[in-house]
Amino acid sequence: MEKDIRKLLEIKEIDAITIATPEHWHAPMAIMALQADKPPLDFEIMNSDKERYISAIHAGHAGNYSPMKQVFDDVLSYSNRQASRNEHHDNE
Repeated sequence: MEKDIRKLLEIKEIDAITIATPEHWHAPMAIMALQADKPPLDFEIMNSDKERYISAIHAGHAGNYSPMKQVFDDVLSYSNRQASRNEHHDNE
């Protein structure tokens, strides 16, 4: 297991990552991953709008949580739609 995210992000065979760290490390790692075109899996939907996600993280660090809440709501909504589609597909 690699412990340095910078080394992981250099590996071309890695398409996305999962971040399981304390809160103060999660945002910087998520930004680094997005900038390396390797979206954090829980935010894969945001890969198409990286700047919005990065701006939301910065706003949250400044005490404005509204943009981040909207990002989480969008991700949750997307995840629920995907789960519903998968369930429907499995029942066919």
